[in-house]
Amino acid sequence: MDDTNKGQSLSRAQKGFTVAASPLNGVKVDLAVVIVLGILLLITHGLLSESTLVQLAILLGYGLTAMAWIVLKTRRLMSKLAVVDSDSGVSG
Repeated sequence: MDDTNKGQSLSRAQKGFTVAASPLNGVKVDLAVVIVLGILLLITHGLLSESTLVQLAILLGYGLTAMAWIVLKTRRLMSKLAVVDSDSGVSG
């Protein structure tokens, strides 16, 4: 081992769960919330109605609404980032 790597360690200096800074972190949080709520709805949808068709409609409605929310939020964020990149002259 040479002297340049002597102070570096394979383990992280900070303990706990950390996420690198990203403009998409807000979308990731929304996705986590949507997944957790979807799992809770999947567990409890039988209590909401006895009809299989109504249960399917509830789950389908939630899934489509959640998908639309994530897609729209991501597109809005990506268009903002594209405007910022074009204003700063960054290509890529």
